[in-house]
Amino acid sequence: MLQSMRSYYLLSMIDAYFSLLEHIFVLLLPFMKNLIKSKINLEEFMTYNWKPKIQIILEAKTNKEATKFIEILDEIKEQIRNPASHGHFYKKGNSFFVHMERLGAIPFTLTKSKTNFKYSFSSKTNMTFFEICKHFDEFDKYLETNSTKFGMEYIKRNLPVAFDKQSSATYKRRMRTAKSTEKYINETIKELENGMNMDW
Repeated sequence: MLQSMRSYYLLSMIDAYFSLLEHIFVLLLPFMKNLIKSKINLEEFMTYNWKPKIQIILEAKTNKEATKFIEILDEIKEQIRNPASHGHFYKKGNSFFVHMERLGAIPFTLTKSKTNFKYSFSSKTNMTFFEICKHFDEFDKYLETNSTKFGMEYIKRNLPVAFDKQSSATYKRRMRTAKSTEKYINETIKELENGMNMDW
């Protein structure tokens, strides 16, 4: 019973986490110093799913550590979340419905070796609930300690993000170190609070 409940929690957690990532990587866009914003169409960027967004923001083509995280996230998505959302059907010929007398069509996962086929009712992945949580935590830590760290600090304070050229330039100019970022965030909070209190 506990294992079944954990499985339901896992799927909900994975859905929520990837949805959060899609939002975070849109919000990070104006904070990234190395991206040429004129080459990125914001409206189009917002329609991308999680992987292209991460690849663009983290410059995955030249970032081996980011690529490693993307591969792990992709495995979680493809081997756990996507099959669970589609009747445990895997892509690339890894799923078959085996028809059993008086029982019906049962989804099986087939794996092929050089000598024989193996089958299983369970998922192809060997990752446990706690290992997936660990991967998510490690990726969160990566975002908070690398090129995205100042943008993440701003976002975590629940402040409004502007995408215009002037605002993006201000973020880059004012958020160069941990100290300058904290100062800018505090000034922004004070300005917003003064506006809400009509204290000009």
